[in-house]
Amino acid sequence: MVAKLKAIKAELQRRMHDRMADVSAWLRKVVMGYYQYHAVPGNTTQLRIFKLRACRLWQSVLVRRSQRAQMRWERFTPVLNRWIPPPAFCTPTPMLASTPLILRKSRMRKRARTDLCGGRPVMVVPTATTTRPMVISCFLAKCRESCHKA
Repeated sequence: MVAKLKAIKAELQRRMHDRMADVSAWLRKVVMGYYQYHAVPGNTTQLRIFKLRACRLWQSVLVRRSQRAQMRWERFTPVLNRWIPPPAFCTPTPMLASTPLILRKSRMRKRARTDLCGGRPVMVVPTATTTRPMVISCFLAKCRESCHKA
């Protein structure tokens, strides 16, 4: 994130005297691209921090534009709300229905380490999903049955 913010700062300083609509459209594209690359479940805090820091950089560049006129936050917040969107998830969460099919066909299923999850193969435990505990326990029971049959 630090490298991207440094690149944004350099580009904002280069575009200091361009029209505000052009700079805001460019910054919107940059922020949306960052969201699309980094938006995974559980990463919203970092995306909000990125948006806040990018907006602060833009505000600091706009303050340096003139000696008299200053861009205050009261005047700048509506511009930010119009051009810079809040973070949103662009990646879908994996579906539980497709996982057992992958596990049955996997060649590497038998080679997974069993010492990490209390004796169960590691590939049985779902990760990076936010589902109800009952659904996960049913899913684990079905996976155990299919693993013992194979």
